[in-house]
Amino acid sequence: MRYLLSLLFFFSLAFLSAQCFEANVISAECENGDGWFVEVEFVGEGNGWITSIDGNTITGTFDTVVSFGPFFQEVVVLDIGDLDEPDCVQTLDLDAPDGCLNTDPCFGFFMGLELEGACDTTSFLSVFFEGGNFPMVVELREADFAEVIQVDSFVSPNGTFLTIEDPGTYSVTATDPNGCQLVEIITINEGCGAISGRSWLDGNANGLRDPDETDARALVTLWRGDEVRFRSTTTDQAGRYAFEAVPAGDYFLEFVSLVDGREPTAYQTGDDRTVDNDMHEGGFTNPFTVENGGFVESIDAGWLAADCFAEIEIIRNADCSGENGGELLAIAGGGTPPYTYEWTNGQTGSRAIELAAGTYAVTITDALGCSAIGTGTILEGTDIRVFIQQSGGDCNDTAEVPTLFATVVGGTAPYTYTWSAGGAVIATTAGLEQVSPEVLYSLEVTDANGCTVFAESIFEPQGTTINFFAPFYLPCDGGPVTLSTGDLTDFLEYQWITPAGDTLFGPEVDVFEPGNYAVSAVSPNGTCFLSGNAWVAELSLASRDISIEAFGDSLCGASDCVYLIEEFGFELTPDTEVEWSLPNGESLITNPWNPVCDYGPGLYAAQVKGVCDTVTLTFLLEGAVECSALNGVLYVDQAGNCTLDGEDTPASGVMIVATSVATGEQYYALTNADGQYGFTIPVGDYTVRPVVDVNLPFGTCEPPAGGTVMAGSVTNIDVFLPALLDCPLMTTSVSIPFLRRCFDNVAYVDYANVGSTSVDDVTLTVTLDDFLINAVPSIPAVSQDGNTFTFNLGTVNPFERDRIFFTFTVSCQAFLGQSHCIESVISPSEPCTTPEDWNGALVNVSSGQCDGEEVTFSIQNVGDNPMSVPLSYVVVEDGIMMSGAPTEVESLPAGEIFEVNLPANGRTYHVITNQEPNAPASPTPTAVAEGCNTDPAGNTSSGFANIISLGNNVPSQAIACRQNVGAYDPNDKMGYPLGYDGGNIAAGTRLDYAIRFQNTGTDTAFNVVIQDTISTALDLSSFKVESASHAYTVSIDTHRVITFSFANIALPDSNVNLAASQGVINFSIDHAADLVPGDVIDNEARIYFDFNEPIVTNLSRHRIAKDGLPVGTRQQLARQVAVGISPNPGPGIIKVDIPRADVELTDVLTVTDLYGRQLAATTFGQLSSNWNVSHLPAGYYLLVVSNANGQAKGRAGFVIAK
Repeated sequence: MRYLLSLLFFFSLAFLSAQCFEANVISAECENGDGWFVEVEFVGEGNGWITSIDGNTITGTFDTVVSFGPFFQEVVVLDIGDLDEPDCVQTLDLDAPDGCLNTDPCFGFFMGLELEGACDTTSFLSVFFEGGNFPMVVELREADFAEVIQVDSFVSPNGTFLTIEDPGTYSVTATDPNGCQLVEIITINEGCGAISGRSWLDGNANGLRDPDETDARALVTLWRGDEVRFRSTTTDQAGRYAFEAVPAGDYFLEFVSLVDGREPTAYQTGDDRTVDNDMHEGGFTNPFTVENGGFVESIDAGWLAADCFAEIEIIRNADCSGENGGELLAIAGGGTPPYTYEWTNGQTGSRAIELAAGTYAVTITDALGCSAIGTGTILEGTDIRVFIQQSGGDCNDTAEVPTLFATVVGGTAPYTYTWSAGGAVIATTAGLEQVSPEVLYSLEVTDANGCTVFAESIFEPQGTTINFFAPFYLPCDGGPVTLSTGDLTDFLEYQWITPAGDTLFGPEVDVFEPGNYAVSAVSPNGTCFLSGNAWVAELSLASRDISIEAFGDSLCGASDCVYLIEEFGFELTPDTEVEWSLPNGESLITNPWNPVCDYGPGLYAAQVKGVCDTVTLTFLLEGAVECSALNGVLYVDQAGNCTLDGEDTPASGVMIVATSVATGEQYYALTNADGQYGFTIPVGDYTVRPVVDVNLPFGTCEPPAGGTVMAGSVTNIDVFLPALLDCPLMTTSVSIPFLRRCFDNVAYVDYANVGSTSVDDVTLTVTLDDFLINAVPSIPAVSQDGNTFTFNLGTVNPFERDRIFFTFTVSCQAFLGQSHCIESVISPSEPCTTPEDWNGALVNVSSGQCDGEEVTFSIQNVGDNPMSVPLSYVVVEDGIMMSGAPTEVESLPAGEIFEVNLPANGRTYHVITNQEPNAPASPTPTAVAEGCNTDPAGNTSSGFANIISLGNNVPSQAIACRQNVGAYDPNDKMGYPLGYDGGNIAAGTRLDYAIRFQNTGTDTAFNVVIQDTISTALDLSSFKVESASHAYTVSIDTHRVITFSFANIALPDSNVNLAASQGVINFSIDHAADLVPGDVIDNEARIYFDFNEPIVTNLSRHRIAKDGLPVGTRQQLARQVAVGISPNPGPGIIKVDIPRADVELTDVLTVTDLYGRQLAATTFGQLSSNWNVSHLPAGYYLLVVSNANGQAKGRAGFVIAK
């Protein structure tokens, strides 16, 4: 609504011609006290008038009244011209009406307060705003406006909460950046009631609290009479609880025991309410009333004791100075006093004092010998934590400056910040701007109490992919095609690497050759890498690999559609025409993308007509095979009679093979958690049996189970694992999705009992690499020594499986590409079956330990008898054996250790030993050490840790080593060991495949499906799922396609939770027995996120080795010349530093990958200031310097990060 206030304007009319129009002010009005409008009447002849307000041109016709505004100035000048007469201009000088403009900068600024828990000793005051500017400063004072009790200096429009401890009158002051200030007064009154009582353990189960009975910890919740939860607390060490400042009203209590297994004792026994139990079954009390200022006492909870138990209460955590100030209290119950206490650190008594941060266990034994174990963890006394986030550095010419910003949680404000790099202090603010990529920044934060926390971070360059969604085609006349990055970031300098290895520059290039063109660019500040691949194809159809394929990849899946497909996924151009000749004799013309369906089996011919030429293709579509279902359950057959008895139990995770009696064709299925298996296979007669590992205590039923699979019906055949002996067999495995420096990561440890009987007192020990810091397991450890965690798993039944996961941070101190290992060992670990000709000795080699000067490997005979043969070992340095023959020493007695000491020179070392003949373990136990110190040039090798199999190949031990990464492809498939010299593995090597996946979308992925076609170079009968990050189901179809389904996985996107957005599935498998040296094993997988198109992983390739590891001497190990590479890591434009006196112009510089494949080469004489190898993908490479005769003189490793 408008209000007419006044007409105070002074205007002059300048008539510049006799035909000039008139502009008359009719009125000026306010707009709700905020701005004003003016109405002007225009009188004249012609096409109309024109004016400009705030840069906007406005026109209109004559004989009209027009409203202008709103205006927010005291004076407005309008110059109005005639559209037909440019010299005719009128000027209106307008003054704002009185009272229209509010000049108060604080106008509209309002603060509101809402009080929660106003009768509590602690009240929460919600402060909210309307208007004003932000960030706001909010201060809480007592009513006399004296000392500030609380302050929040960065209040957003969402408001803030203030905590008030005591009743009284307080003032709340809010000040915005313009200096606008509001003050509100609030009073918190006394006069509420209180409730109190106790919780105790009713040892004699009489329903009464006797003098000698102990107190019990419980969670106590106060509910209002209208069933609204009011407040919760826990009982103290004496079992007491209290609720103070309770407003008058009706209430009831709920008690929950903090010790599992306890139930309420008898309700209200006797007539003494101070010692009886007021809790009903289920933990609730009767309603009661709290009067204003009244007290309700002795509402007590009595608990019946569970079996003998032990609790640990944390009395005090370690203080922030790092001194051992922690204290734990052991609480015994459920047994018969008196109790004895034994702590893992040697202390006795119910209290353990002067404890450092860590996990402790106590064994409590009662008078009758009943023992129980309790655990407790002492935390670092400072609850102060700091998180470092990065921002800026985007790939555009107006990018924000690259910044690291610290957020502190806990501790006591104010905080002081000290940033340093290279030992020098560089900033003392929460944010650090203009940071450089790949520089390690250290931050020390100290709170008002002097508690200090440290953090490190590296500004990770952001990798951005240039997506070319279609290939580029060379024209028919042999001319060039233009490749362009578009207007993505044309301010950068781009370079393209051609299929021939040449370099082109610019955002657009003309090319003449088909193949892959790798393009890359780096932002000016080095904080972003751009990369992409553009495919160039011949437009000529004859030069391209086009074929016809049928939908469906299962033998039993009827396919009635065929379609055109092209190698590398190139699309046929829209002007391509396809004329089909169909099995029924008809012809059909389609576009190149449409499938042809419903014409049945037979011969299909396609004449494909392109712009340049025409090709003809043929395809024979065979009819579907008639199939039906074969299902059943696999049982552990305790009696060994191959029939189902009452004590038989289902067996999960076991491979079942169905063999056709007629053809000998074999089909495979894996039993699920309930022992069930299922096939859909061609009709016919089959035998069905489990695939039995010779190391397990099971035999097979002879003759095997069998039956007939008939069309239209389901055949059910149960099969059995006859137990040959009562023997448990514990196994463990480790899986690691991704390891990213300076970020939170997750790893998984699985365990299972694959034996025939249950096993008690199972212990699992997990050791994490020292660079995996701040590790927290998903279940409490019974003890922790550094990065070694020990867990008591209790009793594990046959074919029972479970998983523990760890969250941790990969230290910023680790170098990019460094490998980090996680090992797990489970016990009891005795094998079920042992070779008769094994003497009992067992050789094991532990991972190398680094002290900065040496790397020490410990080779130990962990068996019960001395070795019958001498111990021998070889040392492998960066994939090269240091001698042609093993080093031989005396045989090891039982328990004896032999140490191998090697220089700490930054190299990756493997130590491979021999094994006691016929021992049930690896014939070549192997351990690795990487990242210990640097070489003289300051380099550290990486990428060699997994070239050969690690560990001792016993089911009770597992090791996984993975490289940390910067930017990476989050969906991949890796086969371990990776192999040497191009993926070579020794014959008989079992492969462990890891399929890693990550949700990089913008929403939660609810279902993930992975499909992996197992080639005939692998023995499908030996397939075994080792470990996984999430619950899954697995199936195998008739075409050897394994499908892993992660239903309801709810994988968050990586921007919400990086660590939780990742997953992994590991499986192991043997290669086919008939492979010969030189044969290749390929494997890749397809990953489906919900209903999206699949992501095809990289191809994992291995080759059965013709030769063993390369052999060298120290002179041949290329360490004569110091070679330096910078930047390292970098985008691939490297500077090579070699002392001029140590190199000749004819020396050859060669870049190889981790498998020894040559990727680039030049001579030192041809090398300019920099060598551009950025066409190589992100990864880890070796640069080898050789003389003209091919003799290696020096080498260094380097990393390309994109």
